[in-house]
Amino acid sequence: MTAIGAHTDAVLRALGRTDTEIAALRDRGVVRAPSDPPTVTPGVAHDDP
Repeated sequence: MTAIGAHTDAVLRALGRTDTEIAALRDRGVVRAPSDPPTVTPGVAHDDP
């Protein structure tokens, strides 16, 4: 199974985003890398154990 976020960088680059822009999106929590820990939002149901 492919990890969540495994292709995010490639897709964003294909859409014309730079590495700097992708890093900014990651810093703001807009996108995740496969190595990022799962995030939990209070009040939202999650499938993560």
